[in-house]
Parts: sequence; C-alpha cells; structure tokens
Amino acid sequence: MGVLSVAKAMLLSGCGLLAHLILNQGWSPAGWYPVASLALGLAALGVLRLFGAYRISQTEPMELRVFQAFVGWMAVFALLLAILNLTQTTGAFSRSWIVATFGFGALALLAARAVALRCLRRLGSDGRLGPRVAVIGRGAALHETAASGAARPARAGPADRGP
Repeated sequence: MGVLSVAKAMLLSGCGLLAHLILNQGWSPAGWYPVASLALGLAALGVLRLFGAYRISQTEPMELRVFQAFVGWMAVFALLLAILNLTQTTGAFSRSWIVATFGFGALALLAARAVALRCLRRLGSDGRLGPRVAVIGRGAALHETAASGAARPARAGPADRGP
C-alpha cells in the first residue's frame, strides 16, 4: 500500500470531519459522524485502488485518472447511502453533511491528483524520471542477455544466481 493511497484515505476521512466541524460550528464527537468519516476514508482506500486511480504516470492524461477517482468516490458514497438505507439510520446523518463531505472529498481528490501530477512533471523535467527496462529472469538466460549487451543488471542478487 503506497504512501499516496494512505494519505488520500486520511485526507478523505478529514473531509468528513471538516464538514462536521463547519456544519456544527465546533467539535462535538457525539453521533456517528467521526465513525462514518473514518469508514468513508477506509472504503475509499479500497474502492479507489480497485478503480485504478492510484496509477500515476507522467504520460497519461490527467483527466482519465481524475475521472476514475471521481467515479470511485461516487461509488463510495453510493455504498454509504445503501448502508444507511439498509440499516435505517439515514435520520442520524444530516443531508448537508453528506453533500458537504462529498463535495470536499471530490475537491480533495482533484487537488491531490493535480499536486501529484505537477510533482511528476517536475521530476521528469529534472531528469529523475526516465524510462527504465527490467529484465527478469535467472540463471543462464539472464547472464546471456546481460552478456549480449541488451541489458545491464543493476546488481546481482539471490534471484540472479543459477539453479
């Protein structure tokens, strides 16, 4: 699990807590809001990973990944609303909290994606990100490939030794 995915889960959990703080004009830990915020962040962690929103590439268009993240966030909220309806606890949550949390989360995902893309482009322009090719193998086939000059092994490890 990457640092970016954990950071986004924390960010999305924080969006629910922020919406709770703004709507109540202060912190009151009573109710299900903190628990629901944490559950939303954890659910988003899994759903966004399934939707492939954590794959970041300098060459791919940003719109595709933003769209995947947004669709994943909508799926998380659809799951939340389904759970609230099935457990008949929709009265415990204000509609304004649900809408504010969704909006804050969508903006947070967009901002996080824009920052990640900017960092990748900066690293790419500095020459730190370049195309790399890995030859995976072991034994004689790896050594023959390396000897032909088609590949250079970075270091010899236990997988590079012959049978």
